[in-house]
Parts: sequence; structure tokens; C-alpha cells
Amino acid sequence: MLNPSSLSISPAMEIFPQFKKPLILCRKTIPGGYESVSTLGFTELAHLQDKDNGGAYRAVAAMVHGEHISFYECGFVSVQDTLWDKEGHHLFKSCYIEGHVDFIFGDGTSVYEDCKLNSIGSGYITAQKRESPQAESGFVFKSAELYGVGPTYLGRAYGPYSRVLFYQSKFANIVRPEGWDSIGEDPNQLTYAEVECTGEGADTSKRVPWLKKLDGTQELQYLLSPSFNDKDGWIEDQPTFY
Repeated sequence: MLNPSSLSISPAMEIFPQFKKPLILCRKTIPGGYESVSTLGFTELAHLQDKDNGGAYRAVAAMVHGEHISFYECGFVSVQDTLWDKEGHHLFKSCYIEGHVDFIFGDGTSVYEDCKLNSIGSGYITAQKRESPQAESGFVFKSAELYGVGPTYLGRAYGPYSRVLFYQSKFANIVRPEGWDSIGEDPNQLTYAEVECTGEGADTSKRVPWLKKLDGTQELQYLLSPSFNDKDGWIEDQPTFY
């Protein structure tokens, strides 16, 4: 059984002292709407034992289900299933996310920009659930920093067309050489890519052979463009509190 006290959980309150004074900013517009959350900590350490995962503990710190939701300088702390990015168009900017297994998971169409990802044990960073080639969902990490304890996978398939991109991100030496796990899904249907990443963990020479080469492709341009997550301008239309 995994004892939570044996995991190297970082004191998020010390990393981001502003969590001590949570602030929620929310504004509605007509006919559309959006919600923005700033400097708020989400913590769930009342772990539930998962006997199917070697005794690991799982508890969702936050479930995000809805359209046009953004988080700025927020922290999400748990062990397994920390951040349930369930569904909708979301932005996570300068956030801190900590966990052990599948600690960013779901079927969201989301951009994670300038986020810190702290792995506290050997596991999986992401588990993205895209279920058809027509679905627009996926996780795009821009300028992320991955560090902590490993070895860990960058992701595993939670759906048959799972899609995750790490772009210009920095990996500590905690990433498994193979990088990704299809866990029984057809790897030719998955879109897992690393573009212009750096750090000791960014060596792709021993990655799975089905790692997508997106450099210079239209798909890369799409995933990095507003067409992926901001085609109706909802991010640009937010208050300038950040």
C-alpha cells in the first residue's frame, strides 16, 4: 500500500503564498459567458485508496466542466487524478499542478501555458480522453516546466484518439525513455508530440516509435493557434486583471 506520507508532496502554500488569500474573479456576458479564477488553491489530500492501482491514493482537487473557464496562478494539489479537465474550452495560465498518476486527465480542449508540473512519484502526467478523430479536444502545454520524482510517463491513452502536445517545455530527468503509453489503444490513432522541448528529460531518441512528428505541420499550427481553443475570442475578451 502506498502511504501518502512517503510521497514528496511539495508545500504549495510556500511555492505560491498567494494561495493563502484566495480570490475568485467571475464575470458573465450575454449572450455568451465565461468564468475566470485567479490565485486560488485547490487541494484534496483526503485520499481514497485505489486497490486497482497498487494501493495508490486518488482524489480530485478540481473538476472543470463547462465552457470558457480560465485559471490564473492557481494551484491544484493531490496524488492521483488531481485535475479533472472534464470537458469544454479552458485556459490554465501560470498554474501549479501536483500529482502522481493521471494527475491531469479528461476530455477538455485546453491550453496549459507557463505551468509548473510537479510529479511526486512514478506514474503518468496526463490521461487525455479524445474519443474520435473529429473531436476537437486535447491538451496543449506551452512553456511548461516538469520536475519532481520519477520515472514518469508524459501521458497514457484515456481514449482511442488521445491528443497531447508539449511545446517549448522543459523536462527534468524524470521522464521514462519511452515517454508515452498506449495502454492497449491503437497507437496509430493517438497524437502525442513533443516539439522544441529542452532539459535532461527531453531526449526523444528512445521514445515510442509512434511519437508524432509535428514539426512544421498544419496540425502543429492548428494546435498552437487560436483556432484550437479561442476561435470565438473568449480569452481575448476577458478582464485584464492578470
